[in-house]
Order: sequence, then C-alpha cells, then structure tokens
Amino acid sequence: MPQCVVLYNLPSNKFTSARPCAADGSFLKEPEPVPEPVRPPDATPNNDWAPFPDRLAFDWAQYHFVRLQSSEDVIAKGLDLWRATVIKHASEHRAHGHVPWRDAQDLYKTLDSIQAGAIGWKTYKLRYTGPKLQTPPRWMLETYELNARDVLLALEQQLSTTEFDGRCEYAPYKEFNHSGDRVLSNLMSGFWADREAVRFSLRRDCIPLRNIPRTRSPLMY
Repeated sequence: MPQCVVLYNLPSNKFTSARPCAADGSFLKEPEPVPEPVRPPDATPNNDWAPFPDRLAFDWAQYHFVRLQSSEDVIAKGLDLWRATVIKHASEHRAHGHVPWRDAQDLYKTLDSIQAGAIGWKTYKLRYTGPKLQTPPRWMLETYELNARDVLLALEQQLSTTEFDGRCEYAPYKEFNHSGDRVLSNLMSGFWADREAVRFSLRRDCIPLRNIPRTRSPLMY
C-alpha cells in the first residue's frame, strides 16, 4: 500500500470480530468449506481457454464481440484478414496454423457453448401498452425480448470460488489519504456500512461489545 494512504479499521479489532451472527448477536456455526467449482464440461486439462482453442482466439473474440460489438460483416472481414495472414506466414516461414472460425455464425456457436455455471436464462417479452398515436412509430408496435439471469445467484456463484478468498472485507473500516480526506473503495469502507453497524451491549459475563454490519451477505462489496 502506498505510504500516502493510511488505512483505519474502525472500530478496532477488539470490538469487531466480523464473525457471522444471528439477529440476537449470538455467533453462528462456522460455515462448511465451499467445494471447488465444477469444471465446465468443455474444459480440458491441456486448455485453460476452452471452448476457445487458445488465448489468441479468446482475446480476438472478446475484442470484437464485447469491446467493439462488431457486426457480422466486420467479423467476417477480420477473419478473412486473419486467414490471409496465416496463409502468408505459412508459405514464408513454413508455419502451421488455422483460423478457428469460418464466419461470424461459427464464432457465435463457440460463444453460445461457454459454460457459465448452472444459472439459467429467463426471457422477458416487453411491448408498449400505452395510448398510441394515429400513426404509431415502430417501437410502439413491436415486441422486444430481454434475456437475463438472476443477479443475486450469479454473484453468489462468483463469490463461492476460491479466487475471492481473502479479497473481501467483513467489517466496516475507514480509509484516508495523505490529506486526511475519506477514501471510498468498497461497501465496507463507505458511509452506509458505518451507519448501519449494529451495536450490541451485552452483560459483562458475556462476549464483549462488537459492531456487526447489517448486510444480507458479508461478502458483498
């Protein structure tokens, strides 16, 4: 961490255990270890980029489909240039290789085969039902489809992987820069978590005073 940034955990660890508890303040049982996520059916021991043949194919598809949102014509032109490059270098340097897709539709099939867990998709059909003009525009007459997944289930599935181990804050804290200004970086560093902390005053013969954030999931940022 840069020296100009000072990290404060408030309240101190003496009163903040960040252990999950019930509404009455009693500690919950330790959670069972989360099993390793099941590997996608199309994953292979020798290819971490499946269903893509390699990282180059993955990066190419991600660049065109996600970042540029290229049309079918643009994708086809890019594949033609890629194919021409492979042919040129194969003749000049006796290299071997091929273009992973024939056209845009072939690329789409690979994208559709990506295994992203067991969370299914739901399709919602939307259309305008309000008053229409005498000559209504096209959007008032057509039906549109919205495909979506359950966001909460998707988040829970992501956080169940070991990649998030040690990267989540479980207790409210405050972070300041070298000028003394508040730095907000995630849920537990914000004003909401600080305000929503619940303080339990217990008897002296019980567990000490502690602050517990009232969030649905302590793993949320």
